[in-house]
Amino acid sequence: MKKKLILIFSFFLLIACHNTKNIEQSQPVKKEINKNELQDDKHSFIEEQENYFTQDDIEKLDSFFRNIVTSEIENNIPFVFDEKDLDNLKKELKKEDFDSFRLKHDKKEYNEFIFLDILDREKFEDDGEIYYSETNTMYKLTKNKNKVYVEFAGIAG
Repeated sequence: MKKKLILIFSFFLLIACHNTKNIEQSQPVKKEINKNELQDDKHSFIEEQENYFTQDDIEKLDSFFRNIVTSEIENNIPFVFDEKDLDNLKKELKKEDFDSFRLKHDKKEYNEFIFLDILDREKFEDDGEIYYSETNTMYKLTKNKNKVYVEFAGIAG
């Protein structure tokens, strides 16, 4: 009986030692990082940030679009827009059926793009009943340094 117990115990001990060797061999290899590589990564990260919207950028755009809606005077434009794109957005925000707009984005520090969602609401009457027809027009806004690019994203309604 003792021999069987010793044999079983030896077997488990042998398996445990074998598994320990496998674990030691599979440890990750540490790579030395060159100081120049870190500086290159930092430089590329700073360059990427210029092409992303920050929360401050989004607040400036929101204020700018609100200013277009509420007044004829355009205070400082926060970014460079293509003149045709800016004219089209102004037309959308000043239409008679314009209801509201919203900037849609992730709630994170840097956003690769944001959506300008414009809601139009047309009121009409049919046999004494008042109805509304709603249309959402979306534009995708992307940034490259200080220039904002506007791309039609879709319409629903």
